Amino acid sequence: MDEQTRNRLIAEHKSSAEVLKPFLRGRDVKRWSVVPSGLWVIYVPWHFPLHADATITSTSKKAEDAFRKHYPAIYAHVARFRDDLEIRDKAETGIRYEWYALARPRLESSHAFEQTKIVIPTIADDVEYALDRKGYYSNDKTTVCLAKNPEFLLGLLNSKVLWWVIRKEAATKQGGF
Repeated sequence: MDEQTRNRLIAEHKSSAEVLKPFLRGRDVKRWSVVPSGLWVIYVPWHFPLHADATITSTSKKAEDAFRKHYPAIYAHVARFRDDLEIRDKAETGIRYEWYALARPRLESSHAFEQTKIVIPTIADDVEYALDRKGYYSNDKTTVCLAKNPEFLLGLLNSKVLWWVIRKEAATKQGGF
């Protein structure tokens, strides 16, 4: 969603800010840094907000009721897409989860997005590795790399010499990307 929609949802109910995460597309990754586009994603894990309750193993009316109560603006926003989300849910996972659960990746790995990391666009025709210190979430158009010393690794990855080696050794896609 755009910044205006984000701000409206937070104005409707402050709790909305808890599930709205800054979003980064592959095209937003430039050499050394990211150029944010002002986009946001709703991050709602399965069984949210009761996702820590191990007794919930499938669709939970109890979790949905808690979500509607604690995040009314987000609930109303995603409810507009309920029919499509219900179809997507079963088709993607083979398991029935709450229709509003939009989390990819799963909760267990979401912490990686909030750490300082190197972001790599999936398709690039030049050196374009960037450092993300702001905790952007992204989709399959990027790859994230966690490292103990990301600045050092970023320096290596962005070097023209290493890019030359990568171009010689790695497979390319159509058009040399």
